[in-house]
Amino acid sequence: MNVSIIIPAYNVEKYLEECVHSALAQTYDGVKEIIIVDNNSTDNTLQIAEKLKAKHSEKIKVLQQKKQGANAARNMGLKNSTGEWIQFLDADDLLLPGKIKHQVDILKEKKDKEPSFIISATIKAAHHKIYRTNVKEDNPFFNLLLSGEGRAGNTCANLWNRSVLDKINGFDETLPSSQEMDLMFRMLLENPLLAYDHKHNSIIRQRDDDSQISHRKNYRKNKKVALQEKTKIIRHIANNYPGFFKDRKIEVKALYQSYVYHLLKEPSEFNIETLRFLNKYMYEPWYLKGFKNKKWRYWVEMRVAWVSSTKFYNMLRN
Repeated sequence: MNVSIIIPAYNVEKYLEECVHSALAQTYDGVKEIIIVDNNSTDNTLQIAEKLKAKHSEKIKVLQQKKQGANAARNMGLKNSTGEWIQFLDADDLLLPGKIKHQVDILKEKKDKEPSFIISATIKAAHHKIYRTNVKEDNPFFNLLLSGEGRAGNTCANLWNRSVLDKINGFDETLPSSQEMDLMFRMLLENPLLAYDHKHNSIIRQRDDDSQISHRKNYRKNKKVALQEKTKIIRHIANNYPGFFKDRKIEVKALYQSYVYHLLKEPSEFNIETLRFLNKYMYEPWYLKGFKNKKWRYWVEMRVAWVSSTKFYNMLRN
């Protein structure tokens, strides 16, 4: 079972060497190639990549992708890879030595039932703090809605089935954000079978500078894209798992309230429509059921959100 490691790289001269060494340190013999895809770096990223290739020419390939964006870089690496399974690895993240071997062992236990991907727990390093996110063996589509909690893993922590990636044509290069959520949703539609890895063998480092390949420069635009992606998922759950949201009242209510808080911060027409959609498909509070007029329903929802407790507000803000 061969694995290809694909590393998109944009202005990561401070991180690339450490990242590649973590890939080279994998204890699994089936890692046959490490593909570094430079994405128009303006620092010494490409030069460092070429030096690493010179030292490990039997394993490392270096490509250049002129189309800007992590999605385009990952897709180029995917097209030029040979592995049956794909390990995506952002150039500022790290793998612990036994990561891939452990996940391949999980796949071997599945035998003939090949999953779309392995959802994995992660170690996150952000703002000088380190914390762990855990996966939960639950409805995979519902896990996507709670992906912010780490329940759906992470692009670099998960291990991806090459055959399913090829069927859906990899990442959507037109999306400015939520690419990971979109990718997993389309893969699950193709093959809903998953595997779960509860070990923390990946280190995801969050940087604050604009050079980070996944840095979010346009918060409002990206938040809108995220809500659009979640709308697709909610509709799929409602249509294919009747009564699901009614059975998850506590989790769904918390999720719904977080959406309401965001809509309150930015009451645009799109967000008003999103709220109405959530009321219809996911969770309708009892105090809205008597209002037939949509404008009154929205006004009441906003006022209720406004008088929510300070503690709940601060929790959502963080």
